[in-house]
Formats: sequence, structure tokens, C-alpha cells
Amino acid sequence: MTMKKYLITICVAVLGAAFLVAQGSPKELKPLTQAEIDRITAALPEKAETPAKERKILSFWLCQGFYHDSLRYINVALDLMGKKTGAFTVTNTDKMEVFDYATLSQFDAVVFNNSTMLKFENTNYRAALLKFVKEDGKGAVAIHAGLDNFYTFPEAAEMMGGIFDAHPWTAGGTWVIKNDLPEHPLNRAFGGKGFSVKEELYQFKTPYSRDIVKVLLTIDMKYEQNRSGSAFNPESVHRMDEDFAVSWLRESGKGRVFYCGIGHNPEHTWNKAVLQHYLDGIQYALGDFPADAAPVKNPVREAGTAYADLDKMTEDVLAAKLTSTSDIEVKLDICRILKMKATCASVPALASLLSDARMSHVVRYVLEALSCDEAAQALRSALGSVSDIKLKAGIISSLGERRDASAVPVIAQYTANADAELAKAALIALGRIGTVEAAAKLAAAPRTYIRDYEDACLICADTLVASSNNAAALKIYTDIQKTGSSVLAKIGGYRGMVTADPANAKAIIKNMLDNADISIATTGALCVADLKEPGVSAYFAGMLKTIKPQIQVVMLASLASLGDRKTGDKAAELLDAGDEDVASAAAKALLDLGTVSHVKVLVVKAGGSGKVSDAALDTVSRLSGKDIDTELVKLLKSGEKPVVPAAAKCLARRQTKSAVPALIDIAKAKESSTLKETFKALLVLADESNLSDLVALLKEYDGDERVKDVIAGVYTRVANRSKFAGIFTAAYAGAQGGFKTSLLPLLAMSGGADELALVAGALKDADSETQTAAVKALAEWPNDGALEPLWTVVQTPAAPAHKILALRGYARALTAPSLTRSAAETLAMLRNALTAADRDDEKRMIIGAIAVVYHPDALAVLKEYSSDKVLGKDAEQAYQKLKKQLESPPALYASHNDRNIKKAMDNDIATRWDSGKKQEPGMWFMADCRYERTFDNIKLDTGASANDFPNAYEVYISNSTNDWKSPVVKGEGKKGQLVIPCNKARGQYVKVVQTGSTTSWFWSIHEFSFNVKE
Repeated sequence: MTMKKYLITICVAVLGAAFLVAQGSPKELKPLTQAEIDRITAALPEKAETPAKERKILSFWLCQGFYHDSLRYINVALDLMGKKTGAFTVTNTDKMEVFDYATLSQFDAVVFNNSTMLKFENTNYRAALLKFVKEDGKGAVAIHAGLDNFYTFPEAAEMMGGIFDAHPWTAGGTWVIKNDLPEHPLNRAFGGKGFSVKEELYQFKTPYSRDIVKVLLTIDMKYEQNRSGSAFNPESVHRMDEDFAVSWLRESGKGRVFYCGIGHNPEHTWNKAVLQHYLDGIQYALGDFPADAAPVKNPVREAGTAYADLDKMTEDVLAAKLTSTSDIEVKLDICRILKMKATCASVPALASLLSDARMSHVVRYVLEALSCDEAAQALRSALGSVSDIKLKAGIISSLGERRDASAVPVIAQYTANADAELAKAALIALGRIGTVEAAAKLAAAPRTYIRDYEDACLICADTLVASSNNAAALKIYTDIQKTGSSVLAKIGGYRGMVTADPANAKAIIKNMLDNADISIATTGALCVADLKEPGVSAYFAGMLKTIKPQIQVVMLASLASLGDRKTGDKAAELLDAGDEDVASAAAKALLDLGTVSHVKVLVVKAGGSGKVSDAALDTVSRLSGKDIDTELVKLLKSGEKPVVPAAAKCLARRQTKSAVPALIDIAKAKESSTLKETFKALLVLADESNLSDLVALLKEYDGDERVKDVIAGVYTRVANRSKFAGIFTAAYAGAQGGFKTSLLPLLAMSGGADELALVAGALKDADSETQTAAVKALAEWPNDGALEPLWTVVQTPAAPAHKILALRGYARALTAPSLTRSAAETLAMLRNALTAADRDDEKRMIIGAIAVVYHPDALAVLKEYSSDKVLGKDAEQAYQKLKKQLESPPALYASHNDRNIKKAMDNDIATRWDSGKKQEPGMWFMADCRYERTFDNIKLDTGASANDFPNAYEVYISNSTNDWKSPVVKGEGKKGQLVIPCNKARGQYVKVVQTGSTTSWFWSIHEFSFNVKE
């Protein structure tokens, strides 16, 4: 174990319970102070790109792993940013239920704000997130730890572009950031320059690749400070290509993704450049800030033709260039390439630069990785010839990294050097070499720099253990434990003793647990997790009640990691501990230690409030075992208070659908103390198979809103609503009172003709509440079928309140895509509605509806009202937004290789989109033409790729991507310039589907165009 790892472990030990509590989201976020809010406000961007429509973003901050306190600052910053610039409104939540598609689809983008370890165990939530981005064309944003997720959800990881893989650059360090694309619009916040930032920075693993993301910012590895320093942990560096991205964007399906790794330290929320970068990236994800997302390969600097394609040159050519060029940037690039391909043949060229202050650190980085002795000899030789103190110290460090045993006598001479940097480097290098001789030299070294000396000793002992020389290591650990200058050093000694002397590990840990210093005792509890021999769990579980609360918390975590369920009873005894931290730790530990026998006590705790309740609920919801659900349903039926509502809460969290019949029975009993959790559980668990029973329950409750909400929730998830609509029509016959009025909005959800007749008929009901319910149901009709009865209500003067509701519903229905109604007809109907409106609020709403009728004629209507005293401002804003939309070029999408899609319509016959693979049925190409057109024909020009025309095709034209109906034309490709007549078909979207196949040719489109009749 290296000293870096020791320090991390020691921090855990010292913080003890506080460390463990920091894992996972808190129940509530601590509010910011006014001073903090003021600092954020002062740094906010002045304005945003004008959004195409009102935008809603979801800031999601659930932490199932580490909790970053900065997320509460970012939540506030995004909220204030949206309000100030008008770019979006923000909803903050940590509830996974928001990923139900019915809820998620209300938003335009989701921001994973430092969320961690999200597993997305609910398959419906997984499907919803992928559909939201890839099919609906919406946005996904991740800030800092937002990519410490999706380890078991590879489709989302691919969509986002990468997964967290350690942070070698820790939060206390200041690092140099390279502006990879100074001219890119999403980098405009940085003025075309790189910058330095104090931050925790990540590296990423597969699926991260520059083949799928466009990198905006990176960690600039040509700077020494990014390769060294106490805040840098080189052992966490896993990538050998030195491609450490900090920010990127990408297209995924129809949607857009933005990631920014800056966001660990809260002070970035009052950094103007960072906030501007957030805003620009979010607006890109929303679709309001167009930006090129085509991936760019990792750039290697080119200095004229002589140094072009450095990454393709052979090792010998690169080595020659290294010594012949005077361009420092080229030399640095060559070294980075040699890091991947150098052999001992490159050593002379590299060694010649060890005395160059500008190159030495990069050269050493290459030499450290070479296994040949020539590299070590070059470093040893340079140590004697280089005079610069910093370079000499660096060479000593490199010899240490190489674990060069031959260098021990020379390095040892520097431990007594008057220069502190040299002496410290020598101590640590001896520790890293870690031979018996190095250990002896360390023992004889001066203790002038005691902390560095102790660090070096512990590192040396680690290395000795790794080479199976436990006896020599144990002597060092024991000496440090006894004579260490600080508690941290003593802890390092103790932990090493446990590792080096496994036969006596239990006794050593027992000694630590009895230590008066809480840090040492807590570290002892932590060490238990490292022991694997039989009987360890039972031995230390027996001590649980006798140790201090802070140590109990850590011991419970260690026992949980060992996973011996025989110790579950001992952990469960602490659920009633007076210390809240201990009780919640016991609840968490039972996830790994508990059995069905612990379910009831956990359920009782889950029924309360506070951190113990939250921990118990989380444990029950994730506890494995085939009998857990059976036991929970048994408790649900027990009638015990408060067990019943707590069991309902747990069953809902576990997604146990078999509990629904019992929940309905409990609801029928109408016991007030159980109803809240019962209905919440039904809302989550009930499905279409329960609809008949739920409708019967609705009748029994006389239309109670709670039951209606459950039914509505179920019905939104039904794939084929017409199949189940008969349940509501049958119940409506003879229904009375609240039951009758509650059925009307349920009838409306199906959108069928029979249901429409029933709801429209209710407008004439003698009961005024039924009439009002009918108007509301018609106003919420899911398609445009209710336009006629709504217009009848608008023209009926007897009920002004009904008129207002009907007008709103009428305007809303007209904004939905229609396959039978032209844009001109829609516009005429909205103009009539505007004339009929009496109140300014309704007029403004109708103006807003006209603004989404994507047709040039709508501009004339909006211009007409732009001078109106009341509506002028709204009409003018709507005019500008619509004008911008209508003037935008078509948006293009494809089933395959959509990264090149824009090349299909760039007015350059030399460029093309292609399918990236041979033609096969189901491939498609689609254009969103922004507003409804009447198409005479479309043209697919394959340009120079003469054989890449679609072998066979179908063309669809529609106003909705959810309803293509039948193809307007079918055909076979015959030549490179294919003109397809469209028979005056009308719509906003054009989709060409490949129905043929070939064994030889891709499908290519060099230029896509169309002729329309406006």
C-alpha cells in the first residue's frame, strides 16, 4: 500500500462515522447563505441564446454513492441562471420516480448534477431515459460526478460518452486546462485560451473515445504541475494515451449530450466562465444553441509538412526528429507519442534532453516506462551530470519510480543533502525501490524531514510486503507504530502490521480498538474488512456493543463488507441504539448481513422518519432473498400498526406488484392511518390487470381523488388504451355523484369516439358539477377529437367559466400535430378562437398557440397583433421565435452513422452521409422540414458514389413522427440521381426507409433536396 493510499485510509479512519454518513444523498439539502447566493448571482451570464420554446430542465442529484456538497450550489446556480436569462426553468429532485416516462417527458433536458452510482434497476426508467434522448431528441447533461454512474447500464454510459475511472487530480490541486477547440462556440466562455483551475478532475474509461465525443477541454499533460505535486496521485492514472477530457459534447440518436467535469469545488458556481460554459452546454443539449458535435481525433501538433502526421512515424524517425528540431512543442508531442511506442533504441535521443529544463520532466516520463536497463543507466548517468536542483530531484524520483535497486547507494547520499527538495526526493525514492538494502539506507538516513522520512518508510515496507519479505516489513511497521511523530504515522504502522502479520492480525486490531486515540481505534475497525480468515466476523461482531459509537459505525461497515449473515442479529441489536448514526449504520449493514428474520424490525424502522428510517427503507427495498417479498406481504396483511403502512412503503420501493390485491383490500377497510402509504404504493405498483378492481374501489370511495389518481397513473402506462376503455364506459352507465364525475377525465384519457360521445353528452347533464367535469375532460382530450364540442361550449354564453376552460382546451388541441388538418385550417380556427376570447390571459395563450403553427402564414397573424396595446409584446416575441424556426434549415436524422448526417444537405456534392454498412431493410433517413409543406418530389443524389442509391425504398410524409400511416410512395432505386414523386403529400417530416439490401454497396446521400408547393 502506497502512502497515497495510506492517506486516504487515514482520512477515513480519522473522520470515522462522519465519512460514512457522507455517502449517499442527505434527506434534505442545506440551504445556501445569502452571501453565497449573492456571489452566484454576481457571476451569472447576462443573457442566453433565445430558446425555441419555453424550456424545462430536470436537475437530478440523487447520490447512491459519494455525496458532493457542491451539488446544492449548482442547483441554485442553475435555477438563478434560468430565471435571469429566460433560457429555462428548473426542477430539482433526487427521486428516481421522475424517470417514469410520463413524468420525464415533461422536460426538455435532464442534468445529472453530481449524482453518483445510479444503477437504474427499474427497466422502465432505463427505457424512458433512452427514449427521452435518443428518440424524442431531448438533452442529457452531466456535471462533474454525473458520470460516476451507469456501471450496470451500458446503454446510458454509451449515450453519455464515458464512465468515471478515478481522479488522479484531487480537489486541493490547481491544474492547467487546455482549450482543445478555441473557436468552438461552447468554448466561448474561455476567450480562446486555456486556463488553470483548482478542482478534482476525472479520467474516463470505455465507452469514452474521441470517436464518439467532441472534446472541448482537456488536462494539458505537457505541464509539470499536472504530473506531480502532493495533490496528484500517479497511481490512479490508468490511461496510457494521456487523453484526459474535461468537457465534451456529442449527438446521441436524435438527442444531444453535454458533459463538464468542473463542479467538485463549490466556488466554481461564482466563476463567470464556468457558469457561461454550463449555460452554453445546457442550451446545446436543449437544441437552442446549435454547435458542431462531429468527433475530432486526438490532435497531434503539426509544424509544417516536415512534422505532419507525427503519430504515424516510426520510432527511429521520431527519435531523430526529437534531437534535430528546435520546436519545443513538437518535441513535447514526440515524447507523448514515444510514451506509447518507445523501446531502448530511443534511449540515447531521450537521454540527451534530460538536462533541458523544458523537456526533462516529459523525457523522464517516457524513460520511467521502459523496462530496459539502458533507460535506468541513462537516468543514473544524468543524476551525476545535471546541476539544476529541480531536475536532479526529478531524476531521483524517476529512479524511484523504476525501483532501480542499482541506484540505491547513489540516492542514499542525497538523504543528508542540505537542499530540502533533494533530500525529500531521495527518501521517497528509497521507499519506492523497497529492497532490503534501501530499507537499511533509510534506517541510517537523517530524520530532518520526519514526515517524509516516515512516509518513505511506510512505502518501503509496502514494497517489501509485495515482494513477500514480510519479516523486514513488519520491523519497519512496528517501529513506526511505536515511534511515529504523529497519529497518522502510527496509524500507517498499525495498518501495515495487520497486513504483514496476518497470524496476529486479530490481536493487533483488538489492540487498536482499545487505544485511547479515537482515530487509531476507528482505523482498527476499518481494518476488519481486510481480514478473510474464518471466524473473523463473529469475533468482532461480539465486540459491537462494547466499543464507542463512532467506532461502531465503522465496524458495522467492515462487517457488512465481509458479508457473513450469521452476524446479522448482532447488527440488528444496534437498530435501537441511542446514537442515530449507529442505528442508521446498523440498518445499512443489514443489507449485506440481514435475512428474512430481520424484515419486520427493519420495516418498523422504515415507518418512522429521519436518517434511520431512510436507511432501513433503503435496506428493505434492496434486500435479496426469495422470501423477502412474501414476508412483506404477510406484514401488510397483519393489521398491525404501524407495520401496515411501513410495509406498503417498502413494497412500493421494491416494485412488488404481487402486493396489489392486498393493498386494495386494505384500502377498502378505510383505516385512516394506513391510507396514505397504501395509495402511494398503489400509484407505483398497480397495472392494467388491476383496473377493474380499482374502478370498483373508485365507486366505493365515491370518486375520491386518491383512487382516481391511481387509476390515471395506471392508464397512462397502458400500451393499448382502447382495449381497456370499455371498463370506464361500462362503469359510467348508471354512475352517480362523485363516482360519475371522476369517470369523465378517465374516459377522456382513451381519446376514443365512444368515450367522446359520453363526455360530450355530460355537457347537458342537470348537475352543474358534472357539466364542469365534462368541460375539463374535453379540454384535456388527448387528440383533436374534442374540437367540435369544445367550440360549442365557447359559443355558449351561459357559463363564462366553462368558456374559459373550453378555450384553453381548444387552443391546446390545435397545437397538436394533425394528419387531416392543414396548417392553414389550424390557423383559421385559432383566429376564430382569438376573436371569441374575452380575457387577456386567454388571448395571450392563443397567441402562444399560433406561434407553434409552423407555417409562414402564422407570421402574418402575429405581425398583425404586434401593435396591439395588450398583446403586442407577446405577439412580437412569438413572431421572432417563429421566424427563427421557419428560417432554420431542416434537421436531419438517420438510423445509422448519424454523426455525418449534416453532410447530406450542405450544398456540397463532394461530401456525403452514408449508412456506414451495406444496405439492409429498416435503415432510414429523415428530415424535419420545420413546418408543414406540400411535397411535389424529393431528390436523393448519390454524387460520385454512383451505386449507393437505395436498392428499394418507401417514403413516408407526416406531421408527427409517432404516426407515419402508410407510405406515400414505394419504389426501387435505378440510378445515382433519384427523383421520387410524392403525390402532393402534406407534412412536416419526410422519412425514407430502405426496404432492399445489397451485398456490395452502402446507402449514401451526397445531397438531399425537395420541391414543394407552398
